Amino acid sequence: MPSQNRAFYAILGVLPFILCLGGIAALLSGPYTGLSFSHEVDGCHLSSVTDSSPGAALKQYIGHRVVSLNDFTLEGHDLVEDFDYIPDRDSLAHWWRAQGYFSVTVKPGEPLTVVIESDNGFEKVDIIPETMPAERIFSAAGMMFFIGLFSLFVGLCVVLRKPGDERAQRFFFMVFSVALIFVTFGSYTSRDIAFAFSVFTLFRIINVFAFSYFPVLFLHFCLVFPRKKQIAGKRNFITILYLIPLAVSIIYQPRLSYLSLNLLLLSGLLLGVASIVNSYFTSKSKLEKYQIRWIIWGVGIFVAIFHVTTILPVIFNGHRLFGDRVPSLFFIFIPLSMAFAITKYHILDIDSIFDTTLVYFLTIGTVSILDFGIMAGITHIRFSTFTPGEPFAALLALWLAVLAYVPVRNSIHSLIRRLFKRDNYDPQETTMRLGTSLLKAHDVDSSVAIAIDALESTFYPLGIQAYIISDDNTCIKSLSRGMADECGFTDMCSSVRRYDRPQPVYQLSENIDTFPVSCREGVFVPLHAAERPIGYFLLWNKKSGMLYNSGDLRFLNTVANQTALAIESIRSKEEIAMQERERLKERERISREIHDGIGSTFSNSIMLAELAGRDREHGNAGVNRLAQLTVLLEKGLGDLRDFIWTVEPNEDTRIGSLLTLIGERSTQILGERYKIKFETSIDDGDVSLTPMIRLNTIRILQESLTNIVKHSQATEVTLKIDVETSLFSMAIVDNGCGFDSENVKSAGYGLRNIRKRCEEMNAECTIISEISRGTQIRVEFPVQRTASEPLS
Repeated sequence: MPSQNRAFYAILGVLPFILCLGGIAALLSGPYTGLSFSHEVDGCHLSSVTDSSPGAALKQYIGHRVVSLNDFTLEGHDLVEDFDYIPDRDSLAHWWRAQGYFSVTVKPGEPLTVVIESDNGFEKVDIIPETMPAERIFSAAGMMFFIGLFSLFVGLCVVLRKPGDERAQRFFFMVFSVALIFVTFGSYTSRDIAFAFSVFTLFRIINVFAFSYFPVLFLHFCLVFPRKKQIAGKRNFITILYLIPLAVSIIYQPRLSYLSLNLLLLSGLLLGVASIVNSYFTSKSKLEKYQIRWIIWGVGIFVAIFHVTTILPVIFNGHRLFGDRVPSLFFIFIPLSMAFAITKYHILDIDSIFDTTLVYFLTIGTVSILDFGIMAGITHIRFSTFTPGEPFAALLALWLAVLAYVPVRNSIHSLIRRLFKRDNYDPQETTMRLGTSLLKAHDVDSSVAIAIDALESTFYPLGIQAYIISDDNTCIKSLSRGMADECGFTDMCSSVRRYDRPQPVYQLSENIDTFPVSCREGVFVPLHAAERPIGYFLLWNKKSGMLYNSGDLRFLNTVANQTALAIESIRSKEEIAMQERERLKERERISREIHDGIGSTFSNSIMLAELAGRDREHGNAGVNRLAQLTVLLEKGLGDLRDFIWTVEPNEDTRIGSLLTLIGERSTQILGERYKIKFETSIDDGDVSLTPMIRLNTIRILQESLTNIVKHSQATEVTLKIDVETSLFSMAIVDNGCGFDSENVKSAGYGLRNIRKRCEEMNAECTIISEISRGTQIRVEFPVQRTASEPLS
């Protein structure tokens, strides 16, 4: 459905462009004489003649009455450009006959006889019209074409972006009527004398209907903006509203009622303005008020320029300052401001834009008054030896105006900010002060608290929330102030990845209805560091009632970057400290392993060597001591090799290498006295193990098998090893005599050592044993595909 709506508006929007091209083509083929006329009580008078034009021969008759053109006798209104100046039906009927006659008889390249009433009586002057020059067309009608088509373009942009929005639809039809008015009016009023009569009639009818419907479309737009009024939803009211322009057009064109169109225009505009003003003062939404301010700004610009260039000069000097072009050009501010209001484009900046516009208007006005006052004062000064003239006064006034401009502008700007109670803070100074404070923060919470203090003292929001994402991607509420303390608000850490800079809450993709009312005009400030989201701030509405503008958003972005950098720096320091603690812990573990394992073995070896030296004279006793020494040294050498294997970074750390070593150690410890069964199930042979896990696994296996040999009286041992994607499980089962597993002390030092090693590597240890039913020791711990860094 939206795509169909877009196609409809796109096709309809082409019509004014076609009419514009048709008007230009009709003008290019029309005659050009270079004559201009004015209507007086006694008839048409020649008002001006363009030099080097076909009518240059009539220049001497400027101000004289024109009696006829060819065989057509002229009346007072026959040569006026706009028939809106013709109030009575008889003059209008004669004007229509004149337009039809001129379109047939006045042609480029064919003689035109102009009869002039002069002091010598009636004089005939023959001229040969030329085709209308393109530069004249665009100098006369170019501004109107631009205003109409530009307004239509703005309307198309809005309605194609929001085809389902009723406000956008009403706005499009309003600017569509504006485009028709300017294009048709600019076409037929730019003619010299004649215009293709069929085209002229079509354009005139379109112009009257468009002009009649414009105030109604404006009123309808005001009734649905920014929020639809109840009366705008009543079908009978809308039907009657749109029948009124049709009736006015029917009675206005033949001059049945000359005032009807002007009354309709005045009524529609006044009622529309009243509706907008009522919406502004009754709306409870700050956002809607800011949308209306956009329209007030655009209309205000046009009205101010129109008064300066037209109303005031006419009152004081009797003529316009710049003609129609300058005030007409500023008309485009009205559709532009309406488009910005509908799309909420830069809506946060309307206060700044409004203030800046007012500052420059007041500054220019003040400096101009100062300039003219200085000039008037200097020219009236009289000295005995010197009297300043106008050039001297103008030069001096100009220099004084230049020198006074900046102080006057700054003073007016400061006055307006105080008058409208705008936020007044220095972003650069606040940012530097915040950066200095963040350098002193010792942890994440203190960094967040410092940033929130700075934001509170700058914007005075109703509340602030701060959430921080931990290293395991858990969203943790760090701090909240003001009304945020009273509201249980769902965290938005998942949204941080979608936004890379501060966003007004009403522009978020999340459902705005889930936010508290006092938060919907606030700002969502994501925190990013090293391309990684680390949390966010949520600033609620300002206590002043104003919205956050683009300057505020830029400042908030700077604060967010500073805070994120501080948090990341603190986390880096904490991680370095943790790694240092882990290294110290690992060194202690290695030292303990060497002391308790390999060191103990070699200490016993030294003791046996000394005993063997003492018993060397006793024959068999010395031999036995040396045999024990050999076994002990072999064990120590094996332990040393196991330790080197677990910590050597170049060794294979995958699970297959560990299984091979488990098989070798099992056969070595149990020998041929026991029947050994291996049961393995491996889902991922590429799983890697850290040095600590490898060493502890071998030690647990050795301790378990040694206990079996010493105490179990078993004949059969089963080793079950299961390796899943994320879990390693090793079970050692024997069919020996067993023991009372409920009595931990009876298990002896060996099992306690097994449990201790399991704790070191966060493994779960399960020991199941019953007397005469054997023993099962099961060890389970999580694994990962990527091994940790090797030991130092």
